[in-house]
Amino acid sequence: MDLRRWNVRHVRQVLETAPAFMPFPRAGDTGLDSIRAQVGPTAVAALLAQARADAVAPIPALPASLYLEFLRNGQREGYEDAQRARRSMLYRLTLAEWLTGQGAFVDAIENLAFARLEETNWAWPAHARTLDLPDHPTVDLAAAMTALDLAEMDYLVGDALSASLRARLRSEVDRRTIAPFLERNDHWWLHPTPTRQVNNWTAVCVAGVVGAACYLEADLDRLAGIVTRGLHSLADYLETFDSQGGSSEGPDYWSYGFGNYVVLAQLLEARSGGQID
Repeated sequence: MDLRRWNVRHVRQVLETAPAFMPFPRAGDTGLDSIRAQVGPTAVAALLAQARADAVAPIPALPASLYLEFLRNGQREGYEDAQRARRSMLYRLTLAEWLTGQGAFVDAIENLAFARLEETNWAWPAHARTLDLPDHPTVDLAAAMTALDLAEMDYLVGDALSASLRARLRSEVDRRTIAPFLERNDHWWLHPTPTRQVNNWTAVCVAGVVGAACYLEADLDRLAGIVTRGLHSLADYLETFDSQGGSSEGPDYWSYGFGNYVVLAQLLEARSGGQID
C-alpha cells in the first residue's frame, strides 16, 4: 500500500465525486434502532443513568495553576485527569442525546462543549510545558483527540445544538489543530528526521486532525490538501513496522497508534465513497 501515490489533485477529484458523508446514523435517523438493539436495553439504561448524573455534575476545573504543575513540580496527573473527566462526560452526554434524540441532554452538552472550547490548551502539560500563545497552539495527542471528539459530536447531535456553539466549534478546531497541521512543519511527529523516528503519535495526531476535517471542512480544495498531507505522513508511520507487522514500541502503543489509524481509514473510506481505502 503506497499512500504517497495520492496527490492533492487526485484527492480533490475523489472528494468531488463521493456521495454524502454519512459514516454513522445521526440523532433521529432510523438506523439508530438497530444500534440500540445491538447495544441492548441494559447498557443503554446504564448510559442514560450516568449521563443524567453528568448533566447535573460540576464541570471539572482546569485552572492555569493546575496546568503549570508539571512545569513546576513534574506533576501531570491532576490536569490530565480533570481534562479526561471532561472528555468522558461529553462522550456520555453526546451518546445519550444521540440515542434518545429528545433534547434532554442538550443544555449539558452545550455547557461542557463551550468549556472545552474555552480551554487555553487542548494539549497536555507534559507535551507543552507552558500555556500556548494564541497564534501557536500545540498539536499533540490530546489536542488531536479533542478535535475529533468535538467534530464527531457536531455530526451526531449537531442539529440540536445552537448555531453559536457550532460556529465556535469550527473556529476553535481549525485554529488549534487543522490550520497548524496544514500550514506548519514544526510537528516532530509529521515526518521522520535523521535524528528522530515517527511513532504512534503520527497515527493518533493525523487521525484526529484529518478525521475532524472530514467532518467539518467544507472547502474541498483545502480538505484535499489536509487529506493528502495526512496520507503522506501515515506512509512514514507504516514504514516503522517490520515485515510481520511488529513494532519496537510494544503492544500497547501498537494498539493505540494502529487503532487510531483504523479509525481514520474508516472515515476516509466513508468520505471518499470507498475510493481511499
